[in-house]
Amino acid sequence: MKLFFGDTPVGGEVDLADFDALKNDVAGKYDKGDESAIPDGKRDYADAAAMESAVKGNTNDISSLQDDFQDLITALEGFDGSQLEVELSGYFKKYGKGDDDQEALIYDSAAKMGVVVQSNEQAIIDNANAITAGDLDTLQKAKDHADAQDVINLQSAKTYADTKDTETLALAKDHSDANDTVTLGAANTYTDEKIAAIPGVDGLQDFEDKVDEL
Repeated sequence: MKLFFGDTPVGGEVDLADFDALKNDVAGKYDKGDESAIPDGKRDYADAAAMESAVKGNTNDISSLQDDFQDLITALEGFDGSQLEVELSGYFKKYGKGDDDQEALIYDSAAKMGVVVQSNEQAIIDNANAITAGDLDTLQKAKDHADAQDVINLQSAKTYADTKDTETLALAKDHSDANDTVTLGAANTYTDEKIAAIPGVDGLQDFEDKVDEL
């Protein structure tokens, strides 16, 4: 590729691939791009260490690209590169060495870190929700188990109580029947004794006959 200043050719031949590679590298990494990731008010989500690392990494990349750019300019024989630098400077749309450019670099790094932090925060929220859902599921299972056991225990208690009531009733009946028999026997004996003590009466039947005659 031969470069021209106006209609005047300058320098020697330059490999177009070198130029395109540099152009694409610069444009791909440091084009202004989409700023939608920067939160309102340029909120800073990144911690200091991560921010410093991101800024230093970007700064080093820019410095390396600037060195490559200067090497390309030097390769143009007999041409100081001023006009070409003007043309190529359009690809450095965001970052330079000035304070404004450094501030833009910091804000962009903060925005990128903000996206990461927001993603991490969302992951934490999702995990918390999953844990809560798991706790609720566990609680429901525990409640279901407790309810089932309560039903079993209640039925067992009822069955036991019914059995004991039946046993107690049977014992009470047996005891009552036995006592009734004893009481009846004693009453009969007492009656017989009292009838025998009555003059002119020969036993219970004679007593009953005489009573009927009255």
